[in-house]
Amino acid sequence: MGRRLCVLCHQTLEFRFRKYCKAHSSLASAIWKRVHRRLWKKAGDPYWLSDWKNRTIEERRTYFRNYMRRYRRRVAMEQLIAKLRGGSDVH
Repeated sequence: MGRRLCVLCHQTLEFRFRKYCKAHSSLASAIWKRVHRRLWKKAGDPYWLSDWKNRTIEERRTYFRNYMRRYRRRVAMEQLIAKLRGGSDVH
């Protein structure tokens, strides 16, 4: 049986690792996503909408509209608090 090597750096793997060495094992999910997103993009698949496949377009728009409202409200509140404190970190 041959020695297993890390997919990225080709170092010999310890017995407890499958595809990646110790340095790259924490990045396994990000590496997988990067590779597959490239494939999905090349195929023309809108992978960023995969979690919305059981929702209507209007539900998705409503969600993001509300999300941005909450975000703008939070940013405005943080700026107001910083201004009231007299801080110089106001955007």
